[in-house]
Amino acid sequence: MYDPIKLWASGGQTCVAQQKFITIPLGTQLQALWCNPEHAQHMLYLSDKTEHLLNELRTNGGVFNEIDNFVMGMDYIHAVLCGDITKGDVILMISMDGTQLYESKQSDCWIYIWIVMNHALGNHYKKKYILPSGFIPSPNKPKNVWCILMGWLDIAVVMVANFIVVSLGDIKGCITIQLS
Repeated sequence: MYDPIKLWASGGQTCVAQQKFITIPLGTQLQALWCNPEHAQHMLYLSDKTEHLLNELRTNGGVFNEIDNFVMGMDYIHAVLCGDITKGDVILMISMDGTQLYESKQSDCWIYIWIVMNHALGNHYKKKYILPSGFIPSPNKPKNVWCILMGWLDIAVVMVANFIVVSLGDIKGCITIQLS
């Protein structure tokens, strides 16, 4: 496919290849995690851990015995206490890096992924819990990553506004979640 602006401006004489980056919908991937009973149980870890830690804070005068997880960070605790993060919310971290798809070639595309932070500390980075988000065809790092990701983040904001109803496999029926 050619860049239509350059093709039109040149009167059909200049054909410049146009690359497109691909995004993968997050909502359906999250719903799939909640549908499997085993994965749904893992997704409840964050809510259970948060409840346990809030009780620990009350018992120990606002101090943790040991800090070993992002859940114990003041930003997270503050968001929970203010009601910005509630039980059942999905917490995501985005990551982006170049990938080398061919052995004899330099990196020729960039991939960005969502890491689902609702799982126990040892499970965050397991393949089955890392959700692909999109691909950007380019051997060089994108000059302005936020311009590229803003389109996707807009979609996430729409999902937050509308919520997602998911089945919990065989665990508890259905719940409504939002992305935080």
